[in-house]
Amino acid sequence: MSKQSPVDGRGNTPLLEVSNLRTEITTKNEPVRAVDSVSFSVGRGEIVCIVGESGSGKSVTCESITRIIPQPPASIRSGTVSFDGTPLSTEENALRSIRGDQIAHIFQNPQQSLDPVYTVGEQIIEAIQMHRDVSRREARAESVTLLREVGIANATARIDDYPHQFSGGMKQRIAIAIALASDPALLIADEPTTAVDVTVQARLLELFDRLSKGGMSILLVTHNLRVVAALADRVLVMYGGTIVERGPTAELFDEPAHPYTQDLFESYGSIDDRRTTRARREIPTAGCRFQNECPFVVPECTSGAQPAFVPVTTDSNHMVSCVYYGGSYESNPIRNTDRTTDTQQTEQSTEQ
Repeated sequence: MSKQSPVDGRGNTPLLEVSNLRTEITTKNEPVRAVDSVSFSVGRGEIVCIVGESGSGKSVTCESITRIIPQPPASIRSGTVSFDGTPLSTEENALRSIRGDQIAHIFQNPQQSLDPVYTVGEQIIEAIQMHRDVSRREARAESVTLLREVGIANATARIDDYPHQFSGGMKQRIAIAIALASDPALLIADEPTTAVDVTVQARLLELFDRLSKGGMSILLVTHNLRVVAALADRVLVMYGGTIVERGPTAELFDEPAHPYTQDLFESYGSIDDRRTTRARREIPTAGCRFQNECPFVVPECTSGAQPAFVPVTTDSNHMVSCVYYGGSYESNPIRNTDRTTDTQQTEQSTEQ
């Protein structure tokens, strides 16, 4: 590796390292900070989940990593992204050699990922042959295997069908197969289990777990706490374009520290039934992004930068961006709120 990188949550040198990433979206009024000074890493063979409500910046963060986000209206203002110890180039031709090969994306809308005029088999075969020197016959056989792995029944026959002949959930699985065709080192998956039923979801979770154990790194965006509890090694909680809490899954679930994390977990009435408990207000550009909705707001929350990350407990891997931790204030008012029941139920239900 070309440089010494900070360790990830497992104590390993990270495969992906994002530092102070900032992306703005141009609107009719003024630019919106969709991603605001975001930093994180993903280790080799590690699954990192990004959670947060719609509009919190999860998808824009993922699309900014390899600069596939449309520019304009987006503009990546600052920040660095390193992959395998080397800074990713901002030059388009150089990025094309990385995208789909070493870093693969699964997008939220599978309809936009599939070409309607080609069979699904042709699209998977193309993805395989684009990145590996194999015959068409070998690529077709591997395509059938990939379709089976993602849960497409009768894959040998269905490989010659067109996208319109599949349901939305099946298109999502085909998009996953295409992303896996090049055997990438890093898979960036944006809500990959949203459009599938519970049975197929379980099969995909097993697939992702197997890929991770085989050495593939996965950056996963999801709203589903069951998916997070079942798969994630670490969790990043986003709000207002920035990360407000991060840490190992079990520790973050046991003790959600940031008031927003607590509200987010509480907003799930059950594992999959998400309910709204509050109306979203304007997100400030100074101080803590959650200040307008936080029941514990104090003057220090309203100015300057987003509060620095500090350890929630003596374990430095669980970090929170909140003035109530790190000695400035007594954190007991937040810790003592009875807000972990739904999350604990999620974990218990997942284990059963």
